[in-house]
Amino acid sequence: MTGETRARRVRRWAAAGLLGVDALSAVVGVASLLPGILAHSPVVIAMVLLRAASGWLEGAAALRLFDNRSGAVPLARTGVLLAAFYATLGIGLRLAPTNLDPSLRLPTVVMYWLLAAVVWVMVPKERA
Repeated sequence: MTGETRARRVRRWAAAGLLGVDALSAVVGVASLLPGILAHSPVVIAMVLLRAASGWLEGAAALRLFDNRSGAVPLARTGVLLAAFYATLGIGLRLAPTNLDPSLRLPTVVMYWLLAAVVWVMVPKERA
């Protein structure tokens, strides 16, 4: 055991779970757009790449947090900020294709920023 407190471990695993769920959501979303990606505008392609990057960072951070490996905190924080940025541009400003009900766009963007804030606070600072 690394001397990690139980509360710290629970926070780390909870953050990893949230990151993992959003990373899987990104994989499903990007995979659904890949077959016809070249038919979209360059802006949409850039949004899809942004979502893929945020999902990759969140997934990598989730795995590193579960294993309590170094480098997880910057990956997690960058990933959730990119995901919230994507939600603002792609969903909120409608720059990416989505089948989300228009009445749920603003709540979805707000939830992504809340997720970013929660994960930012929950991921434990790495020891020097």
